[in-house]
Amino acid sequence: MKSIFFIMLFSIILVARENPFEPTQTFLELTKKDLNITTTPKDINKSIITTKEKLILQPTEIFSYNPLQGIRIILEDNQIKLMIKKEYKLLQQIISDDNTKFVFDFKGKLTFYTIRKNLDNKYFNSYILGTHLEDNFFRLVIKVNKNIKEYNITKLKDNILLIKYNKSVKQSNEKSN
Repeated sequence: MKSIFFIMLFSIILVARENPFEPTQTFLELTKKDLNITTTPKDINKSIITTKEKLILQPTEIFSYNPLQGIRIILEDNQIKLMIKKEYKLLQQIISDDNTKFVFDFKGKLTFYTIRKNLDNKYFNSYILGTHLEDNFFRLVIKVNKNIKEYNITKLKDNILLIKYNKSVKQSNEKSN
């Protein structure tokens, strides 16, 4: 009987973790899936910079965020792509009074808490996604780090928007002043 007890005790000790309060990898993966947020670099592209002496390849990271089902935000260096389900129609596009925010209103009745995400990028500061249930629309706000006049918005398809920092716009504005 004592030997069975010691065998069971020994097997329990072998299975025990060093720190029982540290979350396991499985738990972290499940919570990430439940929140439906992906913040890992999706892809690494190479930007080419030429100098008089040599060719330098610079890696650029692409981050993909899925704050809600049907809404995808892809951030790549100086541009951000907004991909919204076709069932959510773009109602209006506004530029904030302080020239630091792009505001997009989409028709759709979604119920969720306001989502805020800081983007560690020199061109884009953060995004905020909020719902207005009483008016049957939700709002996506993109905060930028530079003056909003230095960015171009391009509508690629129905609900795919591209916001790109355009260095030439900044240079032409400086030349005209």
